[in-house]
Amino acid sequence: MNELLSRDDTSDRFGLEMIKERNGTEELRYGIVICNELPWKTMRRFSIQNLRQFGFGKKKTMEGVMLEEAKELISRTKENARQNGGVLTVDMFFSLSIINALWAMVTGTRFSHDNPRLLHALKLNSDLFKATTFVGDISMAFPIFRKILPWITNKAFLYRITHEIKLFAKDIHDEHKQRKDYAQNPESFVDIFLAKIDEEKKLPAEERIFTEDQFHFVISELFQTGSETVNGTLCYALLFMILNPLVQKKVREEIDTVVGFDRDVSLTDRPRMLYTQAVLHEVLRFGVIVPLYPPRAFTKDVEYKGLFFKKGTPIFPNYYSCTVSKSLWGDPEVFRPERFLSSDGKTLINTQKQAPFGMGKRFCMGETLAMPALFMYFTMLLKDLEFSLVPGEPKPRIAPQPSISATPCPFKMVVNAR
Repeated sequence: MNELLSRDDTSDRFGLEMIKERNGTEELRYGIVICNELPWKTMRRFSIQNLRQFGFGKKKTMEGVMLEEAKELISRTKENARQNGGVLTVDMFFSLSIINALWAMVTGTRFSHDNPRLLHALKLNSDLFKATTFVGDISMAFPIFRKILPWITNKAFLYRITHEIKLFAKDIHDEHKQRKDYAQNPESFVDIFLAKIDEEKKLPAEERIFTEDQFHFVISELFQTGSETVNGTLCYALLFMILNPLVQKKVREEIDTVVGFDRDVSLTDRPRMLYTQAVLHEVLRFGVIVPLYPPRAFTKDVEYKGLFFKKGTPIFPNYYSCTVSKSLWGDPEVFRPERFLSSDGKTLINTQKQAPFGMGKRFCMGETLAMPALFMYFTMLLKDLEFSLVPGEPKPRIAPQPSISATPCPFKMVVNAR
């Protein structure tokens, strides 16, 4: 799969009808995730370079923001557990905190954890993901159904939610525009984007890539993908910890040994916490958030391994098959972090067998934020809290809820402060 997806001639996105409707055009020229050719290359390069200015990918900056957010999350978790007899329901558990960490770099601001505007946007985002599944609907085979039977395909519902999230992005645009010196003294990624829009207004309309529509799509995509996938993975991490208490105990022992009790966790601790890293790799393998990568398409006529593919032929990469392959893992149905450790426990192994953030040129640029976030939130929570099954209730199911991202079903757990 990696060989195929790493080719230059498989780097296009395939234009599903629902994506074309989102864009309002047959061309895939908006956003970063679902975009092709020059607009995609330009927006991806611009986003990586300029988000980095405000901390994206910089350990010290990201660590500071994540520490503050994790502490706020732990404090709220303790209080909510106290009010509910120690029992908490896990669903969208990390979304607000994760998006706040990202938003500090995107907009230069952070929301309060009870901000109604943000909570509404997160609810819309969750509804959007749950309204479609990773296998699509009947319109995948019969696109005409989206026009003649829209209620079967959730077309109107999806359009409404997408439109509301775009309005959220438009509000951000308008707020930053009120700062008259956003171009001269940029304080965030948003300010630099707005300055680029102003700069390209001198070009003919057909040559512009940075437009207000482009801004709305990029900000919407950062918001949509920035919270959903990391939240889902961390929820799986908590689920697997209550189902595997001995694993949880070993992680906590490693935290106590490396970090101790008198300071916070740091990203610099990660190289010395190999068992914890192995657990997170096993969480990413066992709890697959994106079982199918977003569809690709051939950019030209191609002959590959004796088969001929016409330009535009869609490719639907099944990453889930890699995570459950017996030839790769031996016992894929078992949650066993040790598969990522050498026999002496001193070296990480087999990490090259997984690719949760994609393959080739289309790999997710959010990996730079996601892996540090997984480590910081997971270790901070287990350092301060203990998690267990609710006595007398059935064990939570591991099977994901039907959604475009295969996040775990809501589950209950007992929370105790250490």
